[in-house]
Amino acid sequence: MALGDAFLCRVVRWRVDDSSGVLECARAGQPMIFACRHGELWPLLWVVRDLDVSVLTSRSGDGELLARILERQGFATLRGSSSSRAITAGRGALRVLRQGGRLGLAVDGPRGPRGMVQNGVLRVAQRADVPIVALRRTGGRPWVAPGSWDRFEIPRPGDRLSLRVSAPLHVGPAEAGIEAAGERLAELLGGTRPASGPKADPGGTAAWSRAGADAG
Repeated sequence: MALGDAFLCRVVRWRVDDSSGVLECARAGQPMIFACRHGELWPLLWVVRDLDVSVLTSRSGDGELLARILERQGFATLRGSSSSRAITAGRGALRVLRQGGRLGLAVDGPRGPRGMVQNGVLRVAQRADVPIVALRRTGGRPWVAPGSWDRFEIPRPGDRLSLRVSAPLHVGPAEAGIEAAGERLAELLGGTRPASGPKADPGGTAAWSRAGADAG
C-alpha cells in the first residue's frame, strides 16, 4: 500500500487550497489539530506529510494496519481511538499538543457514524487551547472501497483534486463553545452532529473528557 500511495501521489493532479496560510504556521511550529472525515483520509495525508503530525489510529485490526503504513511514511502514531482506549488516546493527544506538536485525526473514526463530528476532538482542542483545522477533498472520481462503513475513497490516476485547508477554528469556553465549534466543524466537513439529549457515546466522548480533566 505504501508503494501504491507513492504512485498515486505522483499521478494524481492535486493542489492545496490554503488561503489562510495555516500550513506555513504549522511549519513554523504552531500546535494544531488537523481533522478530516475517515473516508477522505488518503489524499489528505499528502497535505500534512512534512508537518511533524502525530496521527490518531484505533487498536482494531484496520487501525493496526493503518498505523504501520503511516509509520513507514514517516508519521508518528497514537493508538487507541476506540472508546475502550479513549482515556489513553486523550492523554496522548494532549501531551503531543502541549509539547508543541500537531495532531491528525478523523472526526468520525474508527467506527462512525460516517461523517459525524463527535465531541472528543472538540474537548481536546478546548483543553489544550489549540485550533482545529478542517481538511477536505473535492474534485475527482475516487474509487470507493466496497463494504466500507466510511465509503473509503481511493484516488484514481489522473484525477484532479483540490485539497482544502480551512481557517483555524477555535473552541470557546464551556459547553456553548463545544456546541458552536462542533456545528461549524460539521459544516466545514460536510458532516453531522450527534442528536441532542440522552444518547450513546460511540466516540468515547465521556472518556476523552475525563482524560482532559486528568491531564489538567
